[in-house]
This record gives sequence, structure tokens and C-alpha cells, in this order.
Amino acid sequence: NSKLILLYNKLDETPDIEICYFIPDKVKSGGEYCCFKGKIKKIDLYKRTIYTDDNKLIPIDSIYEIQGDLFERADD
Repeated sequence: NSKLILLYNKLDETPDIEICYFIPDKVKSGGEYCCFKGKIKKIDLYKRTIYTDDNKLIPIDSIYEIQGDLFERADD
């Protein structure tokens, strides 16, 4: 949650990030983990969705991990 809030507050800096998230299989149990690398266009906290610069939609509740230089600088 703290990384998501930091990212939300720093969107104007358009940081490069990597988000790993789970996509459930629509037919059977299970699914797969996917990773996105790039920039975030918008975070909609009401819809709990992240919109990427290449028009992918990432459900916030499916996020496994968020990484990027933005978070390393925040730890300093």
C-alpha cells in the first residue's frame, strides 16, 4: 500500500516501474503471473485500477509486487 500511495503521489514525474500481478484463468482454476514494465498514466483508487501508458488495465487487488527507482530513492 505504501508503494502504491507513493506512486500515486509521484505520477507527474512519470517514473518507470515494474508491476507483477496475477491474472486468473477464466475457464479453470489457477492463472498466471504477468509483469508490466513502463510508465503509469493513471491510478483510479475508486475503481482500484492502474492504467498504463500502453493502455493496459491492472487491477490493484491483483498486484503481487511493485518495483522501481522511485521506491529505491524513497528508502534513502
